[in-house]
Order: sequence, then C-alpha cells, then structure tokens
Amino acid sequence: MFSWLVKRVLRIYFRARGFSFDPDVPASAKSRSVIIAAPHTSLPDIVLTFTALELVGVTPRIAVADKYAKWPIRMPLEAMGAIWINRNRGSSGTSYTDTLASLFTDHENLTLVVAAEGTRALREEWKTGFYHVARKAGVPICLGYLDYEKKLAGIGKEIEPGDDMHADMHELMAFYKDITPRHPEKFSLDTRFYP
Repeated sequence: MFSWLVKRVLRIYFRARGFSFDPDVPASAKSRSVIIAAPHTSLPDIVLTFTALELVGVTPRIAVADKYAKWPIRMPLEAMGAIWINRNRGSSGTSYTDTLASLFTDHENLTLVVAAEGTRALREEWKTGFYHVARKAGVPICLGYLDYEKKLAGIGKEIEPGDDMHADMHELMAFYKDITPRHPEKFSLDTRFYP
C-alpha cells in the first residue's frame, strides 16, 4: 500500500513539473542493466528520474548503504527500489564495484540506477564505477536522462561496455552533451573522455 501511494504521488509531481517521457525504451532497461541517471544537478532530479522509469515500465533499483535501513527513511527508500548493501564488505577484500556487480548474480532481473556524476555539485570527472560494474556483470549501460529544456525524460540509448573504455565513455559523453540540466552551471561532461 505504501509503495503504491508513494508512486502515485510521484507521478502527480512528475506531471505537475511539466515533464513527459519518451516511451521508446531499450528492452535491456526493463530486465538487466545499469542505468545512468544524469544530469544530476538537483535533489528532485533523482525523484523525477525514478518516476519516469516507472512510467515507461522499468523497475528501478538503487543500492543504498544498510546504515540507512531504519525509520523513518527506510520505507520511502524501499518504495523507490532500495537494495540494502553493506558498504563495509570492502574491508574483507571485496571491492564496492564487485559488491554491486554481484547483485546481478543475486537478482535475476535487475535495473540498477546510478548517479554517475556522484554529486549535485559541479564535477569535471564522473565516477566510473558504473562502467566497471556493468562490464563485470555482463550487462549493458542504459543512458537515462532528464532534459529540462525539452521537459522530456527517458532512456536515450544503450552501450555494451567493451575493451575500449575510452571509446565507450566518449560515446556516452557525446550523448549527454545535448541534454539540458536543471542547473547548467553545475553540470560538466567528464573531461577525461570528451571532447
């Protein structure tokens, strides 16, 4: 019941902000993939992204440190698809990237959403863990977006991570260069890979 109510409220919020969604979604986005949520320049961005994904038939999941699995934040995070993980597993020799990649072994269908910029502040180098997670798990990277100029949300394309990370990341950045964030002054492509 709680999950249904949260999703209903989010859909109303999404439409009240004037957004529509592109229904053309890669099949992998609905089954097994890492989905980038970008640009991420404001707190509402992640909420709008999750809502847009739900509206196009994707069941978004997000990895959240289990230290947040307590009242009152537990229920809304679970309603948004939280998967609780132990961030301290790294101390036992398992990297955070390996921990996230192993989620694809534990879950037959998983669409893991990642804010690749890592922060809402200006950042000229993105966190590339999402790329390594997708490669280790053998799943594609789907490019989720919110375009504030067009008031459009969706998944633009998918990239199969291969042996040339620089070429893959260049292709990824080339896609996001045409997306308008809510706060353009807080958004940068990863300067290591583009232009």
